[in-house]
Amino acid sequence: MELNLKEATREYLELKMKNTSLGNEIKENKSRMAEIERDFKFYMTDAEVKSVETDFGRFKLVDKDTYQISDKQAMIDWCAQAGRADVVQSRVNSAVLREMLKEDGLLPEGVNMNIIPLAQFSVVRKK
Repeated sequence: MELNLKEATREYLELKMKNTSLGNEIKENKSRMAEIERDFKFYMTDAEVKSVETDFGRFKLVDKDTYQISDKQAMIDWCAQAGRADVVQSRVNSAVLREMLKEDGLLPEGVNMNIIPLAQFSVVRKK
């Protein structure tokens, strides 16, 4: 397959501009949807109901649980004592580790770095 560089660049820029336009429209739609959801939530809270049925569908209030660690060391100690490492996800702060690598070129013991090659395009439209 032969790549027509001029045509491929033109098409890429058109698609990028279309995505930007759609992205803005999607943001506006999501914002309006959030307003409607908020209005339903206020209505349902005032009416003391958990769901509202309309001709087009149903809105339901659903409780969602989220958890944050308030004392990191206490959590680490509890996990070790209870043998419950399954309650913690293994993630590291990549930005902090990048800075550490820049400063002294060393990673903490037990941390691996994986490099994943990605195709990145930086195309600027000529005026």
